[in-house]
Amino acid sequence: ANGQPQTSSGFRALPGLGAQATVDGRSIFVGKSATGAVAVEADGLRIGEIEVADEIKATAAETVRQVKNLGLAVWMITGDHERPARLVDPAPGLAESPVLAGVLPERKQQEVERLRADGHRVAMVGDGINDAPALAASDVGIAIGAGTDIAIEAGGIVLMRDDLRAVADSLWLA
Repeated sequence: ANGQPQTSSGFRALPGLGAQATVDGRSIFVGKSATGAVAVEADGLRIGEIEVADEIKATAAETVRQVKNLGLAVWMITGDHERPARLVDPAPGLAESPVLAGVLPERKQQEVERLRADGHRVAMVGDGINDAPALAASDVGIAIGAGTDIAIEAGGIVLMRDDLRAVADSLWLA
């Protein structure tokens, strides 16, 4: 009320989906919607959307190219919707990378386990709570040091700088 933050109770994180809490006696949900925006709902009714987008790291395409030059396949498995996920791989020659978009944390882990069961060695790169199960399930989890504590805990390698080129450096050193 009056533009002041309200206290909440019953907060629940819904991994890969959003968060839910009770505020001023109303059930509030903020999280994933089918349109790609962040939905805001009160008592089950949509009251707004927040348009957000991850900034694509300037070194993403270069990192993918370097990893492929090591003879490794690159997959993108992301909770983001297809459109923003495809923007990460805009450089010529990189479009053949498989992209799985809109993937919840459990499915990220399942995809890593499926690739391993098919005989592949898997290095997973991640920085968030939604990446932690897949990081733990991979042969080597590479956590971005600027990420969440749970991702850092799940990673076998923790990159101390927020520069994706360190992924290729780590794989080359290994």
